[in-house]
Parts: sequence; structure tokens; C-alpha cells
Amino acid sequence: MSTLGRLRPLEHAIYKIDHPLVHGAGKTPALTPLDPKSITATKITKAVAFASPKLANSPLNVFGMPQKVKEEFKHAEEPFSVIRQPTVSLLDALDKAAQPPHGQGTRLVLAGEAGSGKSILMMQAVDYCSKDGWIVLYVPHASSWVNSTTPYKYDYRSQTFHQPALAADILTNMLKFNKDKISKMKSLVDLILPGAHGSTTTISQGSTIENLVNTALRDTQHAPQILVAVLDILAKQTTHPVLFAIDEFQALYNESRYRDPQFKIIKSYNLSTPRLFLEYASGKRPLARGMVLGSLSLSSPQYPVPLELHESLELPHVEGRKPGPYVPRSEDLLSYAEGLKAFNVPNAMSTAEAASLLDAWNKKKLFHSELNDTFFHTKYVETGGNPRQLVSKAIRATLTM
Repeated sequence: MSTLGRLRPLEHAIYKIDHPLVHGAGKTPALTPLDPKSITATKITKAVAFASPKLANSPLNVFGMPQKVKEEFKHAEEPFSVIRQPTVSLLDALDKAAQPPHGQGTRLVLAGEAGSGKSILMMQAVDYCSKDGWIVLYVPHASSWVNSTTPYKYDYRSQTFHQPALAADILTNMLKFNKDKISKMKSLVDLILPGAHGSTTTISQGSTIENLVNTALRDTQHAPQILVAVLDILAKQTTHPVLFAIDEFQALYNESRYRDPQFKIIKSYNLSTPRLFLEYASGKRPLARGMVLGSLSLSSPQYPVPLELHESLELPHVEGRKPGPYVPRSEDLLSYAEGLKAFNVPNAMSTAEAASLLDAWNKKKLFHSELNDTFFHTKYVETGGNPRQLVSKAIRATLTM
């Protein structure tokens, strides 16, 4: 049988190259996932992996992640973090909030400079709670609630602008992620839904959350009212602690990009979804067990931290720019910021935390030359230990070393 024209493997030694560039570097060593039962002060500086966004039941798959964080990890196989002192302190606060009556009214806002790790810290809290029996609702970009990207209509009963598609999306994700915990929870009261021409539909007391969500998805005009009812059920039950984690939290206190029929700007608290969560943030609607956790994003100049929220959190002012007592404050915003406590995230990692962070990135093979102590200390001093700057400047610097 002729072999003419058949493809055969080349056997010359020149083609037998044993090099990662040819055969691929292979998978980098997998990091240990965060384990809620082992997070103590002794674990500070340990690098841990978040639940992979590729897994169907991962919070990062269901809810997404902040855009800045997504960009940082776009070349890594998996998002990861380093356990820092603020991590242990925040998880201790979560443990306390899970125990009634301590948890009632726990409302914290992560504050700190840009790049200090607030979003990563919130993701650690979400990952921790999702593995420790909590009911979790994670909002990685609250600006999408106020930036006029979803349909809205005025509801004369509540005197707010409803956002039916947004409410339906929140209900869908919340049920999908927490289905084993909340699907069979039952409504506490009859729910009366308005219909056409003055008619109403009543959903009887005792209807399950799963049935309520399915009703909202069949007719999204009812989604805002059903969202209120579902959150009320979750807030009053004590079987599981509840975490509402909201990144870009300050966006809820800014003017929205929505306009009313007279083309006037709609205040965020006049939109049904932001107002509902502002009521939980301010304690007007308390959680029996759990925490409302916000995070201030300084990467969104269109949504600065307003004066009312700034002062309620007792954040430091830029020197020489402290507003005087005659600068007007919104009474509405002050009421929605009442009782919030700042959880300050230090701008600088400790040298041990920073070394662990760069070592984790190095093991992901994202540095282009070998790291050493001199390089590390140079970049640590140059960036002041700021996590985001430390990683970005270290990676860029190895391109020219």
C-alpha cells in the first residue's frame, strides 16, 4: 500500500522542542478557596481563590463583579485575593451580625482611597457569607440602578417611578442564587396587585417566594411590588442571616440620569428600587438578622460621595475644603444616611500582605521577569502599598526590566 501523500509526524530533533513557549506553560497552581471556618488572624497574608465565575452557583457568575475588578483579573485563570487584617475584622462583624439581636440594624459602608481594596473586601464578604449559610444579594454596580439604562414608569400609588425590568432581574438572581434557602419561604400577608381599569389580583398569604417571583416574571409590571414583599419576608425571618452587599453605594445618594415627563432630573430616592434599598440602609426597614454592607467607589467621578453621606459616615475632608454650616444639605439624603457606620479600609497593605499579593500574581505567571526583594520594596514605596497600584505598576515594570 502506497504511503505517498500521507501525513507523517516530523521526527527531526529540531522539532522536538521541550519549552513552555511551544507546549504551553500548563496550568498554574490552584489557590485554596476561602473557607469560612478557618479565617482567623493566623491566616492573614494567605492568598485564597474566589468561587470561580465559571461555576453556575458562584456569586460572581450569578451577580457579576465590578468592572474594575474584572479588568484586573482578565488575564488570570481565576479571581483571587489575599486575606488582610480588614478581612478578618469585617468577617468578625458579619459573624456578630448573624447573631440576633446583635445583627438587627447592622449597617456598614466600606470607605477608603481609590484602589485600597474595598471591592475585593466586599467580594470576600460575599464569598464568605455564601459559604456560611447566609441569604446573599450582591450588587456589583449600583450605578446601573440610576443611570437610566432600564425602563421606568410613574406609579401613583407609591408616588415613585417603578423600574419593572430591574426589579424582575433582582428577583431572578436572588432566587437563582439562594433557591435552596428561600424558595419555600412564605408570604406573611395578602399581596394585592393592581390590574387594568381599576381591577386587582390578590396573592394569598402563605404563597411561597418561588411563586411570587414566577408571578413577577410572568408580568413584570408587578415586579417592583413583589420585590418589596419578598425582601420583607427575608428581613423578618430569622432562620438565615441576610446580606445586602452594594458596591458603588454612593450612586444611590446621587441624582439619577432619569427624567420625569417635564424633563426634570429624578432624585434617586424617587426611583422605587434605590428607595427600597435606601430604606434598608437607613434602618427604616430593619433586618432581623444580617447586614447591609455598602462600598464607596471613587472610580466613578459621575457619582461622587455626596456631602450628606460624607458627613453621616464622618469621613475626613480634604484639607481646606470642609463645607461650612451654611452649605445646604438635603434632609431626605440625611435621613437615608442615618445610622450608617464607616468601615475604614487602609490605603496601604502591610509589607507581608503586599508580598503575598505579588507572589500570588507571580505564580499566575503574569510577571514577565523574575521578582526580587529590591524590586518589591521599590514598588511598595513607589505605590505607598496601595493594592491596585502595586499590582498594575509591578506588572508594567517587568515588561521593561
